[in-house]
Amino acid sequence: MSVSFAVIQVFQGRNWFTLYNKVVLIAVDYLVYKILLPALIVISIIYITLLTLVYVLQSSFIFYPEKLEKNFVYEFRERFEERNYKVGSNNINALLFKVKNPKGVILYFHGNAGSLRSWGSIFSDFSSLGYDMLIYDYHGYGKSTGRVSEKKLYQTAQYLYQQLKKEYTAKKVILYGRSIGSAIAAKIASENSVSLTILESPYYSMGLLAATYYPWVPRFSLRFKLDTCKYLQKSASQVVLFHGTSDEVIAFEHSLKLVDCLTTKPILYAIQAAGHNNLNQFPEYHTALKKIFQNLD
Repeated sequence: MSVSFAVIQVFQGRNWFTLYNKVVLIAVDYLVYKILLPALIVISIIYITLLTLVYVLQSSFIFYPEKLEKNFVYEFRERFEERNYKVGSNNINALLFKVKNPKGVILYFHGNAGSLRSWGSIFSDFSSLGYDMLIYDYHGYGKSTGRVSEKKLYQTAQYLYQQLKKEYTAKKVILYGRSIGSAIAAKIASENSVSLTILESPYYSMGLLAATYYPWVPRFSLRFKLDTCKYLQKSASQVVLFHGTSDEVIAFEHSLKLVDCLTTKPILYAIQAAGHNNLNQFPEYHTALKKIFQNLD
């Protein structure tokens, strides 16, 4: 009997369907346990590691402070005085720009980068409106000490608002939040009787903004919520929004969503072709700003 004939006899005696199933199961087991499962474990470890890094280093993705020496001397054309506030165990450095016979004061919350060294020049856009302006550096910015956190952002803002209310008795304290400062201004407006809150290049919430840049990061992992919409919903303040239609950092749609989220509709000034950092280069911005403050009189 030949070998080939013997092999044929063996296979003829087997259940071909059972044999086929065994081959498939062996192949599937190999694919799952030798290839897919190890790959899934590696991917999961990488993803969890990235989420942990994002959570721990979150502030470094959001805040870009410029630090200044304690003896740094500010120089601006407008009249101002440098102030230092003791908030908790930290020092908060601020500049109070002054006009003659002020009608009130603007509490300005600046963006996420730089320091008062550059942000102080913003007062030139407001100097003709008849209001003083207090602008300060967040924790870890400029000469301000400490480390930034969402809780500290709100606590410091509330403290400064209360100080200005005492100093400018019977006068208006206007809130102005720019970019990252939007949620801070909205938070203070939600907890105080504020006549006017102005937001420039605002975001709907940090969760929505983060989804634009890091779509793979779940919202529950965000330590900084900075929910502008939620706070504005709790505020009785008049709200005015300025936003460039070509904003390359915070899309114009954020302001549109803020309009939709509020029962009392805010005034939205859409500055055509303006980006994130150049609204003050457009005449319509200054025209609208002047009109807003004239209506406060």
